[in-house]
Amino acid sequence: QAFFKNVQSETIFGIHYGCQFIDGEIDFIKRIEGAAFAEIGKFKLIDEKIYGEEYHYFIPEGSDDFEKLEELIIEFSNIKSSDFDRKRLHQMKIENLLKRMAGRIVHIRLGQNDVKPIAESECCGILKLSKECYNSTDGIRLSVDNQIL
Repeated sequence: QAFFKNVQSETIFGIHYGCQFIDGEIDFIKRIEGAAFAEIGKFKLIDEKIYGEEYHYFIPEGSDDFEKLEELIIEFSNIKSSDFDRKRLHQMKIENLLKRMAGRIVHIRLGQNDVKPIAESECCGILKLSKECYNSTDGIRLSVDNQIL
């Protein structure tokens, strides 16, 4: 009972300390009440200064999905904004392709001094991993300090 009373009296719901905000803390409840959604959207629980920035790499081996994604994005950008139905249909195609690609996307945290794997191109924030940096036996070639999530 003492433990639960302590948790109830000492726990502050919705506040996170030690984050990247100017005042060193963020009170999510106050920010939500103040409709500061843009500020809340910038919050990251994992500190990139300590653990590195996250990169998303697509493993292209045996797949042309990345090229299909690039084509769909170009087609989407050429559709007139007034053609809502066609835009929505194209958006759904892109979302479905991204879902299909999800199993081939790896998330890697890299520090400033880490050597990044070579990317052939980028689309939608996803980097297409170069064939030189991946093989099905060894996986992605990274330095010892890199971490795969």
